[in-house]
This record gives sequence, C-alpha cells and structure tokens, in this order.
Amino acid sequence: MERRTTVGASTLATARALPVLPLLPAFGALAALAGLAGCLAGAIHPSLRDSVGVSLPVVLAVTWGLFALGAALLLRVPVRAAVPLLLVGGLALQVVALSAPPASTSDIYRYVWDGRVQAAGIDPYAYPPVAPELAELREPWLFPPGRRCDGVVGDCPVINRADEPTAYPPVAQAAFLAVHLLAPDARQFPFQLLGAGSALLVAALLISLLRRGGRDPRLAVLWAWCPLVPYEAGNAAHVDALATLLALAAVAAAAQDRASGPWKAGAWLGAATGTKLVPLLLAPVLLRGTGVRRALAVAGGLGAVLALVYVPHVVAVGGRALGFLPGYLREEGYVDGGGRFVLLGLVLPDAVAPVAAVVVVGAAAVAAARVTRRAPPDGDAAASAGPGVVVLGVALLAATPTYPWYGLLLAALVPLSGRPEWLAVAAAGYPAYLAPVLGISLDTGKVVGYAAALAVVTGATLARSAAGTARPASLRPAAQPGTPPRTRQ
Repeated sequence: MERRTTVGASTLATARALPVLPLLPAFGALAALAGLAGCLAGAIHPSLRDSVGVSLPVVLAVTWGLFALGAALLLRVPVRAAVPLLLVGGLALQVVALSAPPASTSDIYRYVWDGRVQAAGIDPYAYPPVAPELAELREPWLFPPGRRCDGVVGDCPVINRADEPTAYPPVAQAAFLAVHLLAPDARQFPFQLLGAGSALLVAALLISLLRRGGRDPRLAVLWAWCPLVPYEAGNAAHVDALATLLALAAVAAAAQDRASGPWKAGAWLGAATGTKLVPLLLAPVLLRGTGVRRALAVAGGLGAVLALVYVPHVVAVGGRALGFLPGYLREEGYVDGGGRFVLLGLVLPDAVAPVAAVVVVGAAAVAAARVTRRAPPDGDAAASAGPGVVVLGVALLAATPTYPWYGLLLAALVPLSGRPEWLAVAAAGYPAYLAPVLGISLDTGKVVGYAAALAVVTGATLARSAAGTARPASLRPAAQPGTPPRTRQ
C-alpha cells in the first residue's frame, strides 16, 4: 500500500519560493534594461518618437528613471550573475546607439574631415575646411551643393565652424587619422564604433579596478547602463569617450605601488589631455603617496607625452598648432565670463565669475591633492577616484557647460567613488542643450540643470554625514561570497 507524505503548506510555499526570489531582481533589471534600450532607440530615431507623440525631453527623462531602477535592481543580483549581465546590457545599449547616425551633434563631421586632411599629408591645424587649399578633398556629403550658412562663401559644409581650423588636440587627431586609414571610404559609423568601443573598455576596466580594490564590481553598472554613455559615446561618437578611457588608465596607474606607477600615470594623463582638455583636472588626484620625486614623475610623464604629440605640429605650422582652441574658449565665454558661469553669475558680476571659478576649482584641486597624497599606492583606485569626482564635479558646476558629453569622465569615476549622486552633475547640461525644444532660454536651462544637480549632491552629502558614514559602503572592501566576516585579532 502506497504511503503518502504530507508537507505543511507553508513549508511547501517556502521551498517553491526560494529558487525564485534571487531571480526577481535579475528579471526586474532585465525589464528595466529593455525599457532603457527602447527609450534610447526613441531618443536617436525621431520617427519612433513621432509615432507615439512623445518629445525628446520626455524620452530622456524616462530613460534616466529606468536607468536608476535597473541599476538598483542589478545591485541586488548575485555578483557572479550581475557582472556578465551588466556587460551584456552595456553592449546591447551600445548596439542600439549604433543603429542611427548621430542624433544630437555635428562634431563627428569634423572628425571625418580631420582624418581626411591628415591622410592627404596636410597638417589639420593649417587650414579651415573652407580654405581653397583643401578644395580637392571635399565630398558632396560633407559639402552639400547649394547649402548656405552664415560666414561661409559658396556651398556650406555640414562641418561646424567650417571657417575655423580644428580645435581638437593631437592625440584626438591621431585617432581620427587611424579611423580614416582603417575605413577610408566610410563616413560616421567607424567613429561611432570608436566611441562605443571606448565605452565598453571603460566598463571592463572599471570592473577590474573595483575587484582589485576589494570593491563591489556591480557598481560598474553606474557607467555601463548610464544613458549618458550610449547616447554620447556610441551614438554621438564624442572623442570624450576615448579621453575618458585614457584618463581612467591614468587613475589605475597612479594606484600601482611599483616605481613606474607615477610615470605611467602621468603619461596616460598626457595622452588623455592630448585628446580633450578636461582630464587635465585629474592631475592633483594622481599624487598618491608623499614625496617630491613622485610628483615630479607624474609631471614628467604628463609633459613628455604632451611634448611628443605637439612637437610635430609645431614644426609643421608653428604657433597655429593650437588650432581654434583659444578661439573656442573665447567663443564659449570661458575667458571673459560672457554668461558662461551661470551659477556663480547669480551672485557675482560676469566679469568676476571667471576668477571666482578658478578659485573654487583650484581650492577643490588643492584639497584633492592633500587627500590623495595621504593615500599610499596600494592598487585601490578608489582613493584617487573619490577626490577626482569632487574636482570634476566642482569644475562642471562652476563652468556650467552646455554640452552634456563633458560629463563622461565624471560618470566614469562615479562607480569607483561610490557616490552616484554626482551623476546628476554629469547630466546637468541636458536642460540647457534641449532648451530650444523645452521652449526656455539657454541660461534658464543651465540654472535648472546645474542648480538641481547641486541640490542633489548637497542633499546626499548632508544625509550621509547625518547618518555618520564618512564614506559610502561601496567604498569599503566587500566580503567575498562564502567567507566569514573579518574579526579583529
């Protein structure tokens, strides 16, 4: 006669639920990722937005909300499953970003043009695109027949500031030439691949650095799934993504306890600065440990690389090797104020704001240098990343740039710092960049974006201080699965 075993209903329910519970955050994260990818597609494909009657600002706002939800859920997934998931998710977002030409910028046309000019044996700082000396290099898709614009005689190119020489530094120029030589007949797509590839390498490097320092590698999701990254790196192809990768390599080298660490850190920072100027702000946070010799090594590596990449252009074109960079700084109001420093301008005259910005950023840099000099090189990059986030964040809050992609480097350091509130500063340029769509003025967009970001950072800092946590829990070494908690000996 068959015996039947009776199991309590509550026990059976618990047994059935146990295998499912760990999967719920993973399913939720995947659902948020799917929504994030869909919103990203809507952001770069106007026809998709038009089909549902949703504006770009609304799509981007929903995208950031889904990112926050997806990241929070992924941080609850076991590490062994979460890391592959965040990498696959980051790759999927970059693939979506590559599905359309750049939706929000014309910078990529300058990249293409500068690569073509160099391949023809002409220094990119010698002539503006409309110069007659470069007429043989023009193609109809870059110089559409019959197109007109102010300040240009004849057919107006799609290249911005076509009546000025390039403003991009020499390492960026080398990248443009390399892409052209690899795909001479291509247009924008290879440069988008460069941006997407740089972003994915940053994600992989972040995971490695987090693990090396005993941190939670899942925090890399704050970069890999951040909407700023696929939108500005993969789709818009901004060279800032490459500069971010090189700057992160400098932070990693500064954490090395080997004698070559300072030289490598300076050299990587020189390469990053030779791509875009923003990474130069990280120089103070690379001074890990005490000693003049280490500081000189960092400075030596930085200066050597910058000299190496600039000398050929100085030989070719002399003082024109800076290109349009000085003019760009004047045009953007960084020299004489010009309303550029909007938050400071709320309390200071425009003429004083640039000086105040230098003082504020300088004070943050000095404080960062003091903090990092007390941190010995021990393989943990977080000791440099935390002060680096503050320096970059303060610089963005002071300068209030219109262009969101300036925040890419800040976004890359956030996972190492464990302070996600600074992502609000990285994204603070969007209200100003979308001002025409929002129906507001540029200055109003800056005030809204950067004042809100400042409020977020201030609120999070005060809350953390009130809770008695000097640093985020993510910056404390994480216990490995299956190991007992450490006890004092």
